[in-house]
Amino acid sequence: EGVPSKEFPLYSLSGPEGGCLADKGGGTFMRKEANSADCEKACTKDHGCVAFETGPNNHCVMHHEPVTAAGKREGFRCFDKLKVHITTTAMPSTSISPEVLAMSDRIKAQREEIVARTKELIARAKATGASPEEMEKLEDMLKQ
Repeated sequence: EGVPSKEFPLYSLSGPEGGCLADKGGGTFMRKEANSADCEKACTKDHGCVAFETGPNNHCVMHHEPVTAAGKREGFRCFDKLKVHITTTAMPSTSISPEVLAMSDRIKAQREEIVARTKELIARAKATGASPEEMEKLEDMLKQ
């Protein structure tokens, strides 16, 4: 019997400094007063949130439609949500079945992909001048 999948969101910086832009402008979004960390937490909890934007004075905007670019706006950052789902299966037997071994291999491959993507995000963030706080968050993801 399958156990519901668990979502592990990661966030990718959408290019250089600037706010999130949806296709054809606008898009569906929700404004909220929150610092960068709380804005990220709110987006993580909101399954409809696909990206979030942060800026000065507790600027937080959660986007519910795909973001296609980051507009040039000094002091603002746009983060796309990347979702990784891992599903586990409960087995009645105590022996390790081929299905469990295959699942273990899939989980290991997904973890390796997450680590590789996180390293790419760190490189992109460094190249685009991410703040020390943003860099620390990305590097903490590698430690988990």
